[in-house]
Amino acid sequence: MNDLPRTAVALHLLTIETLLDDLIGGRTVALENGPTLALDDGPRSALDWYRRNRDKWSGNLRGDDADAIVDAVGAAPPPARSERPPAVARPTRVLRLARVRAHRFAGLHSYGCTGEDTHFVFDAGKPVTLLEGVNGSGKTSLANAVCGV
Repeated sequence: MNDLPRTAVALHLLTIETLLDDLIGGRTVALENGPTLALDDGPRSALDWYRRNRDKWSGNLRGDDADAIVDAVGAAPPPARSERPPAVARPTRVLRLARVRAHRFAGLHSYGCTGEDTHFVFDAGKPVTLLEGVNGSGKTSLANAVCGV
């Protein structure tokens, strides 16, 4: 193993690139609810082979690919990249949906109304909202109205 400090970084803070860098570099990754993950030298070298051969992540491997992975496992692990600065914790913002008002947005309108007052209005009175309905009833249209799509 290397002599780098093994400070665990939370998995949800990593991209696929930084996750690969950390695991291949011998750093520890913190999983949800406390457990951590670190790789020994052999798996680190094999994972580095896959990082360098991204086209091999899916599909069948050829015999020469399997030989290359076996050779990688037997080789010394790659040198660790330099440590990156620790992530800065930001305050968590909580947004609550209060109301959705739409006028013929993606088919959202007040059912059965005629004339100009066909606005669809949804007031979210509870902290959790469950949308249920058959195909074509407007679940996705409502979600798109909230997201501004």
